[in-house]
Amino acid sequence: MIDFGNFYSLIAKNHLSHWLETLPAQIANWQREQQHGLF
Repeated sequence: MIDFGNFYSLIAKNHLSHWLETLPAQIANWQREQQHGLF
């Protein structure tokens, strides 16, 4: 199992912190596309 705690804390402290705000929406969109069979 990968520990993502350090990964997220590093991102939150650097210039990629804004990415953490959009990541959940990107994952949700990807999951919807996979469920609908759009590859």
